[in-house]
Amino acid sequence: MAGVVKTQRDARNDRAIKQRAEIELYIKETIIQAMINKAHAYGESLSVCRDIQKNFANRPVTKYIFPLLLQF
Repeated sequence: MAGVVKTQRDARNDRAIKQRAEIELYIKETIIQAMINKAHAYGESLSVCRDIQKNFANRPVTKYIFPLLLQF
């Protein structure tokens, strides 16, 4: 019979467990997922910037050579 009837202490304990589970779910879905998405976007932008910089550094540059003539 004691297993069927819950005391106030058990009810408070159940509420605390449910509340903790809700808070954990909120943190996982809202805060951490947003941080992961932002970090992923930042990492992709770094990769794109590095590719652009590499292409810019390896571009062909035409340099005109002018002979230097010393005239006195």
